[in-house]
Amino acid sequence: SISSSSTAGSATITVCNFLFVSESNARGEWARHKRKKRLRELLGRAWPKMPPGPWLVTFTRFGRTGDGLDDDNLPPAFKSARDVIAERLAPKRTRAGRIVGDDGPRGPCRWVYAQERAERARYGATITITTRSP
Repeated sequence: SISSSSTAGSATITVCNFLFVSESNARGEWARHKRKKRLRELLGRAWPKMPPGPWLVTFTRFGRTGDGLDDDNLPPAFKSARDVIAERLAPKRTRAGRIVGDDGPRGPCRWVYAQERAERARYGATITITTRSP
């Protein structure tokens, strides 16, 4: 499930019952594409009104599994979400004519990753997008 809300300076998207796994350790190319497609559909349905850019995007993974992901596995777990959000916030056209998101260091987004333990058997993530100083 997914929900979203927005205020003048921020937007929040909460994705529940979607397991964010590190793509570095994930097996199966088709499973990765299926997860990205499902995430794209979920975010498309609940895309809130965004604050003006440039943006600070904070991904907070929550769940009850062990100690969570290592700090080197946390950013790859959000790779698909980061790609989808960058396409929405900062689209750019490649030389081949494809539309991709500008999620590089010179792009308008800065990316922050965190995780927390959920109280109940819940898993998913909260994505917070706020206006940042240039």
